[in-house]
Amino acid sequence: MRRIRIHPVALALALALAFSTGCGLLHRASRAGGGPAEYREPIAVDVRNENFLDMTISVYSHGSTRRMGIAPGNSTSHFSIDPNVVVGNDVTIIATPIGGSGRASSGALSVSEGQSIEFRVAQVLRQSAAIVR
Repeated sequence: MRRIRIHPVALALALALAFSTGCGLLHRASRAGGGPAEYREPIAVDVRNENFLDMTISVYSHGSTRRMGIAPGNSTSHFSIDPNVVVGNDVTIIATPIGGSGRASSGALSVSEGQSIEFRVAQVLRQSAAIVR
């Protein structure tokens, strides 16, 4: 079996070239990104659960569902949605009973920054309603 010998100077040059190319790409990528991203206020969601069952509250947008938390029965809960989730798309708030069947849906809501959602989960789930303020 034949061994290949690598000259130490050639190895050092190859490593230096690899590291300098990588650092240049990282520097260019950070410069192209611009300044720091601006802060966007989260969208408030107030859920008034008038049902006896606890509800799992989720938000549906961009073809995916994200769980926000649990709204206990006969109480009011407060959640927030990341504004990046709603940019350019409608959202739907969904309440699914824990230990029960069915679901309550707000329907498609068009929300923008600075607005909030009030979702009322009724005793009869299909009578639930939402409003954007």
